[in-house]
Amino acid sequence: MTAKDEKDDRVNQDIELRLEFLEKRYKDALGYFKFTLTAITIIFFFVGLFVVGLSIISKNDINNAIDRMERRFEILSGEALKKPQIELFYDDQPIGGRPINIELPTNALILLKPFYIKNEGDREADDITIKFYFSIPIRHVTTIIDEGHFSGDPWGTSVSADQEFPGLLIYNESIALDPGETYSIFGFHSEIGEQFRNLEKIDSKIVIFFGTERPVESHMNLILTQSEQ
Repeated sequence: MTAKDEKDDRVNQDIELRLEFLEKRYKDALGYFKFTLTAITIIFFFVGLFVVGLSIISKNDINNAIDRMERRFEILSGEALKKPQIELFYDDQPIGGRPINIELPTNALILLKPFYIKNEGDREADDITIKFYFSIPIRHVTTIIDEGHFSGDPWGTSVSADQEFPGLLIYNESIALDPGETYSIFGFHSEIGEQFRNLEKIDSKIVIFFGTERPVESHMNLILTQSEQ
């Protein structure tokens, strides 16, 4: 074998070694690529499952939250529509907004029997205040607590800002009524000044304030019975 043949043989061997090395590197790279691709595929698969699960859970949470809000809204709407409604009764008859005539036994005394109020609504009526106005001044009042027993409380006189009704009595009791509940108001008597005893009637009105609702107003015509001369 000549020197040239030996040189060519070494070159061929070197090329074969390089090709084997490159083939091995290629196989290693291909194996790493397949492994990486498989790992990425598995990761994306689990990430996809996680996202799907999270979306399902989130959707359920949103639906539950919406259901709770709708229920709360229904409850709040129902409560908002509920209102107290105060009805006034005298001599066991509802007065309402119509004027009624009450005949007094004398022209010298305003004498009214006990009456009561009732909450006809479907919500509590609180902070109830009762004001009784008269078309003549009221200087003194005596509350009828029991038959034959009198006291100066809870009815009391006050200053009226209504020029048509200069006389004012206020019921000084704290009152709150649940739906359907009633409350009895004591009767009272008050002397009529001599200068007003020739009147045929005394105009009066009861105004009942409760909470933030519109006050209830009822009018009464107090008919004086003139004494025989």
